[in-house]
Amino acid sequence: MNYQVLAEYHDAVLSAINADEAASSSALTFELRDGSTRRVVLKGCELIRIVDFTNQNIVSRLIKYSGASVDANDIADKLTWATSLSDASSYLNQE
Repeated sequence: MNYQVLAEYHDAVLSAINADEAASSSALTFELRDGSTRRVVLKGCELIRIVDFTNQNIVSRLIKYSGASVDANDIADKLTWATSLSDASSYLNQE
């Protein structure tokens, strides 16, 4: 697989989102467990979905994909996870 789970972001707090539509980019600011702040910039971002951005935005997973050979089944699994809520199945399901 051409992905990496960025473990240092687990239990971090997503504190800010800055979308720049003209530049097709989004910047996400995180406060890590050690108190440091990191910023992740998504360049060429065509779609971003952030659900329930509230006062407490604890990160479960941050996954970075690289390269052109990404497994379609893996992407499908990650999309199902990302589009599911604790009380509902993925809205991508046709059921």
